[in-house]
Amino acid sequence: MNVALNVASPPTLEARYSPQKAFRLLRGSAAGMVPPAVLILLPIRWSRGNPTFLLYFLLLLLGGCAVVAIRRLVTVGRPVLTITAEGIFDKRIASRIIPWRMVRGISTGEQKSKTGKTIITCVVLTVGEADEGQLALTRWTRLTRGLNHRLGADGLVIRLEGLDVDYDQVFTAITTHVEAARKIWSSVGACALGITKF
Repeated sequence: MNVALNVASPPTLEARYSPQKAFRLLRGSAAGMVPPAVLILLPIRWSRGNPTFLLYFLLLLLGGCAVVAIRRLVTVGRPVLTITAEGIFDKRIASRIIPWRMVRGISTGEQKSKTGKTIITCVVLTVGEADEGQLALTRWTRLTRGLNHRLGADGLVIRLEGLDVDYDQVFTAITTHVEAARKIWSSVGACALGITKF
């Protein structure tokens, strides 16, 4: 039996690295590297211990942030996160699109700001273990799964630091596409997704 579907597809959302945020990160990293570099180069005799190791570590950490900022500037015009009627594609998480049919649940991490406003800190996709093997997860995603789980985010975590969209835009796009998918699935008798907050 053929089922006729007349469900309008919501618009696609594409998120890219923000050049303003990348420049701000680069500027802050470069400025932060000056003090430890000066302290390393100056012939200082430390009276209590030698912080040279910590200074090198700080220099390495800030240098890594500068590299990240430069990389974002180089790829500033390319989509990083794409939300479509088919699913979500985040190149930082997986090399393939995550279709809605694989997503068992969508949750958000939230915290209160100083003004009392609720702020979304991350969006988490719950995907079955069998389906994860088909997504070709990035090495970074595989390495951070355990840490994210201990922090309460049990799933594929989408963060928006450095992107030109905010969490409200992304969460609205996700819920809009999920509702559209629910209408299609209800027409063919499929189960719907759950959206929760933690």
